Amino acid sequence: MKIQKIVPPPVLFLLCLIAGAIVHRRRPLELAPYPFVAGVMVGCVLLSIAAIIGGWALRDMRSHRTPIEPWEDPRQLVTSGPFRVTRNPLYVTLVTVLLAIAVMVNSLWLIASAALLVILLDRIIIVREEAILGRTFGVDYDDYKRRVRRWI
Repeated sequence: MKIQKIVPPPVLFLLCLIAGAIVHRRRPLELAPYPFVAGVMVGCVLLSIAAIIGGWALRDMRSHRTPIEPWEDPRQLVTSGPFRVTRNPLYVTLVTVLLAIAVMVNSLWLIASAALLVILLDRIIIVREEAILGRTFGVDYDDYKRRVRRWI
């Protein structure tokens, strides 16, 4: 059974990024007073963490020959690599990238847009995915859900 097409998570990421940037441009609101260089350095660390988690998750999904697209049927339940820590490492990656950008440009609005992204992913994407995974993998998925948190 195919999962009905939905807004792809990267599109939700871009919409939240653009919305936060527009609001920040019109009414800037800083996270805290810190030097630009410090924000860039912290942001780069966050981007590095996101790249590691995201790359690792993609590699594990490919090695299990299961699609990354949320509207495709899962072929195998992936519980290795970063999936041992979070059931949604790719979504953690998207949120971490948005947080990195927020820190780099010192924007409270982009932090708020990252929170919005979490809510949208959680309520629109993950709920549908979990229903499909539950139907497809049954008890194995239920056991996995008990062991591993949805986020972190």
